[in-house]
Amino acid sequence: KDEEPAKHKISTEEALKEFVLKEYFPLFGPISGDNYADYSTRDLEMVWYCGTSDDFKKSAKIVREVAGGFRDKYSFVWLDSDQFGSHAEGALGITEFPGMVLQSKTGRFVYPGKELESVATVKKFFDDVLSGKIERSLKSEEIPEKNDEPVKVVVAKQFDQMVFHKDKDVFLEVYAPWCGHCKKLEPIYTEFAEKLEDAGVKHIVVAKMDGTANESTSEDFEWSGFPTLFFVKAGETKPIRYDGPRTVEGLVEFVKKKSSKEVVIEKGEDEAVKE
Repeated sequence: KDEEPAKHKISTEEALKEFVLKEYFPLFGPISGDNYADYSTRDLEMVWYCGTSDDFKKSAKIVREVAGGFRDKYSFVWLDSDQFGSHAEGALGITEFPGMVLQSKTGRFVYPGKELESVATVKKFFDDVLSGKIERSLKSEEIPEKNDEPVKVVVAKQFDQMVFHKDKDVFLEVYAPWCGHCKKLEPIYTEFAEKLEDAGVKHIVVAKMDGTANESTSEDFEWSGFPTLFFVKAGETKPIRYDGPRTVEGLVEFVKKKSSKEVVIEKGEDEAVKE
């Protein structure tokens, strides 16, 4: 009736559209290939609850109540671990179910423990994340005991230490063990590293990182495919992405142009004979 106040006051078409888009998404609901694209286009960070349908039913009430207080900041979704357990482990770093993780622009924050005790404890977790009281969770392999090969191994736990140097450039390949293109590049990349080493080029570190088992500590390093090659100049933190020929010659020419210091590589005896 006209005399009754409207529950939601809509004054413009833009406000109406914003309201409909907001209400389209549930406070806490399932996510799959059917609606993932919808969630990915939202300008909100994602909170993933990973567990079975029984876990979902058990925790839904608590999560929905918490989600109501963070509706303008997070999308709360349930990932069925029976169907998508591999995604939960590979992409989110959840290895025990049920589990919950906030995937934000600054990193992943894993809720401690498997059970959600109460609305208050879950809400406090997100408040502590926002206030900086909780450190991000890094998906990382263990630091290798030996790292003396021409191509150095980088893991997330040592990412900043290995990739950012004051006096050295770093060439970093992000690869996947199952990737055919990565396997094809491996001997070329190793030969490139050996060529720099043999020429006495000490200011360039050639390195690689398994992008399926580690993640970057910097937002500037993002990859959606493998291999992805980054070059970081000495004293800088923003990388240059390498999109040139995946050949030894192509890599050498690139560092000659982009390196912070001069790169001189003399031709070996075999190469001189061929010419």
